[in-house]
Amino acid sequence: MYLQFPNARLFIHDLISKDQLSGPEAILQASFEFGLVPLGTLIEVSHDDAEAVHCPCFATAKAILQKYFAEQKATADIATSWSSIERQAHRFEQALSENGHYKPSCCKKMAAPLFDLLLQEIRRHS
Repeated sequence: MYLQFPNARLFIHDLISKDQLSGPEAILQASFEFGLVPLGTLIEVSHDDAEAVHCPCFATAKAILQKYFAEQKATADIATSWSSIERQAHRFEQALSENGHYKPSCCKKMAAPLFDLLLQEIRRHS
């Protein structure tokens, strides 16, 4: 897995460390700043999904992807796009943990690479 947007990842890290935002809040704020969704757009995040239980960053990224494709009237299959992001993110997540199991404290660490993967998938369909 290759990350391609270092400035976006730095922006996420800055929002988390400097502005004290949570991982999901940082992903949402960055999606506004990078123009994925218009500023102030209501993003409905489902907290019932397995992603939300696993890491709220995943549920937020999925909601942004769905909103972006809906706004752009994209013909891409959202399920396939999300599956690709999720698969790559889980590989990265495993690399973060020593024993291959997710640690809840890593959720903030997943925000930046997850946003990078989101940008890659959106660029692929733009």
